[in-house]
Formats: sequence, C-alpha cells, structure tokens
Amino acid sequence: GTVDSARIEMRVEPGRLGNGVPLSAQEVSARFELQGTRFDTAGLIPPVRDADGVVEVRGNDFDVSMSSGTVYLPSGRQVVASNATLVVRSANVPPVIGKLEMDVAGNATAVTELASYEPINAMRHLNMVPDDLSGDVSGHVTADIPFQKTTDLKTLDWLVALKFDGLAVAKPFDGQLVTEAVGTITVQPDRAVIDAVGKLNGIPADIALV
Repeated sequence: GTVDSARIEMRVEPGRLGNGVPLSAQEVSARFELQGTRFDTAGLIPPVRDADGVVEVRGNDFDVSMSSGTVYLPSGRQVVASNATLVVRSANVPPVIGKLEMDVAGNATAVTELASYEPINAMRHLNMVPDDLSGDVSGHVTADIPFQKTTDLKTLDWLVALKFDGLAVAKPFDGQLVTEAVGTITVQPDRAVIDAVGKLNGIPADIALV
C-alpha cells in the first residue's frame, strides 16, 4: 500500500534505550495514514485489501482504524468491510490479544463464508455451509484477535450480529424450508439467536429460534 503521510516522535534521554524498560507513550509515538493497503487479521480469515486507514502507535499500544476495504474470499466472493478498528494494549506483554470491531456487507453466501473461518467459525453452530444461504446481509463483527499461534482459540470472545433481507435456506431447517426472511441473527461462542419474519414452507410466519 501507500503511506500518504507519517509522523514519528521520540523523546528518549541518553542511556534510556536498551535498559530493559519498555518505552512509554510519552517517549515514542507515531501516526501513519495509509491508502490501498493490504493487511492480515487473524487465524484463517482472508486479508483485507484495498483498505484506507490510519495506524497510531504510542509506546507499546497501537490502534488501527480503517474507513473501507474489501475481503476477497478464496471462492471469489467479496465482502465489503468498513468502520473497522483494531485496538492492542501492552503489545510487549503476552498473550497479546487485539480487539476488532468491523462492519460488513455483502450477499449471504459471502458473509457467512467469511464468518466460517477460524478464530470465529460462527457457522459451526448452525449446521450449514455458506452455499445453503442466499439474500443480502449487513452487520457488525466483534472479535478477540490473537497475535500468538499458541493462543487457545476457545478462550477468545466474539460476536457476529447480522441483518438479512430476502434470506432463503436451500435445504430444510428443522424440517422447515425458510424463504423470503427478513430479520436478524446474532451468533456468539455459546449460542445463535434468530429473530425474523418470513415464510416456512410457503406460509407466512414469525420466526424466533435459539
């Protein structure tokens, strides 16, 4: 990518470097404005590309904010990502866990494919694969992002909250064929909550499912 502008500040007294004490936010800071960049997130989630954003560093803390970007999935599908932030505190003290917030939008197949990758893997709760779904989806992803491969993924917290319109499921769900659904689904590590209005086997219905 391209660094449009950058500023680095250091206020370090002689003899301070290399004395074993991490530099503080008052001693070192930086800000980088980026365009058209590519960056990895975590686990098996594909990288975000064509991203515009800002990276700020203060001592051992750093913040990444992204206004827009695109996730290109191995299947060729795309998910639009926006309003993303990644916050890391005390990056010198393991285990290092970042806090990710990100808006996503795309067709249901693409968004559920994105959410099926580790460390989130939200689809394991629903016994479905991305190709089972169609319709338009938008929503928000909150996730703990580990920076060490040794991190136990089961200890990480995450939440996927999605709104869908015109959602259809290709195969029966609990014996019911869902079509023309409008509503929300919230998936966490221990449960998935669905609230929607749609059709079950062609009959209009209110759908509430945990």
